[in-house]
Amino acid sequence: MRVLLTRAAEDCARSARFLRRLGVEAVCAPFIVTRPADPAPALAACDGVIVTSAKAAAFLADLPPACRGKPIFAVGPRTARAIARHGFAARHVGAGDALSLLRDIPRIMTPPAHLLHVTGRDHKAEPARGLRARGFDLVLWEAYEARACDALTGEAIAALVAGRIHAALHYSPRSAKLALARIGEAGLQARFAALRHVAISPDVAAILRDGGCHDVAASPAPNEKAMFRVLLDRPETARGGPDA
Repeated sequence: MRVLLTRAAEDCARSARFLRRLGVEAVCAPFIVTRPADPAPALAACDGVIVTSAKAAAFLADLPPACRGKPIFAVGPRTARAIARHGFAARHVGAGDALSLLRDIPRIMTPPAHLLHVTGRDHKAEPARGLRARGFDLVLWEAYEARACDALTGEAIAALVAGRIHAALHYSPRSAKLALARIGEAGLQARFAALRHVAISPDVAAILRDGGCHDVAASPAPNEKAMFRVLLDRPETARGGPDA
């Protein structure tokens, strides 16, 4: 089996290595590349640091002095592992979603504790909105931004034209939308729509269906391991139907 990986450029190689161990060949088609965004804010006080993506972990070396050595709250295990790779340790690891941090942090810290949320330019409202509503003093640091790549790679175009791609993996709403746009610009809509598509969540699956893809499966859990299981096993309970 050969699959098209549509995730960010810096993540494609890692995912491709995992797939090779499973006997699956990957063709990388990055539609997003991560770049530094804002410098770290100058803070007079800091009681804890929130990290809600693995990409944000790369910027912890630039933490303002007030935040160094303070407890780090990771949104989930993957982010915690990324934090560890960059020489830091998460004091608390959430269940993989922002709402778990919104639930857990008030059990560990008392408002009006000062928190720094290290995130990307394109981020969700939670947990910052909910923590502020609970009385926490929270500062957002948009440390990176995900920029759209200009075109589909030549390798991906050649593989699609030759019919050598059997499936595609989609990791975010934005990358799914960009995939549809870049595929359209390359004139490969029909070949792309004919692939089997595995989406990380139901909302990503819906974008692909709206874009003309028919064989779309939504992962039962929003992580790569679950996506790989769907790709290899095709469990009927994980397929994205009308209620996904």
